[in-house]
Amino acid sequence: MAIFRPEAVQTLKRWKEPVVIGVILLATLRIFWLAYVESSWIMALFGVVLALVLGSLFYVALLRMHLRSDASGPGLVEIDERNITYLAPQLGGVVSLDSIRKIDVSPTRSGRRNWVLYSYDVPPVMIPFNAQGADRLIESFSALPGLGVERISRAARSNSLVIETIWEKGG
Repeated sequence: MAIFRPEAVQTLKRWKEPVVIGVILLATLRIFWLAYVESSWIMALFGVVLALVLGSLFYVALLRMHLRSDASGPGLVEIDERNITYLAPQLGGVVSLDSIRKIDVSPTRSGRRNWVLYSYDVPPVMIPFNAQGADRLIESFSALPGLGVERISRAARSNSLVIETIWEKGG
């Protein structure tokens, strides 16, 4: 007899990163308390810097959690330095982050969503959101100028049935 249903285990795995960072962020309250008790400006400054760093990591972890799926889609995404490799039975490919000229979010009839990466030197690469390792694309895309995590998250959560361009290289 199973103690946990597979859906519950998957949900717990999705929440693991934000919960761990959130607990550490709450632990920084201890630093603020010690700074108050000791009247230490240096400790207070350290606590503020630590809270800001952890707060931004927590925000990104929440966005990643929303984009993370059950990884049941076809294929595997590997990111090596500035190269994105999508290994799949069909439509796989390799795209250099430097050669990407446009990124689209493309919905399917089934309600799933895909990244479509256009490059100057290779055919477009279509990567399902639920491919194994696709959630790590967010960090790679953040290196592109002018593409914010909020825009990626908004496009990924959209229920629109039209292809949405979330980034295009400026000419």
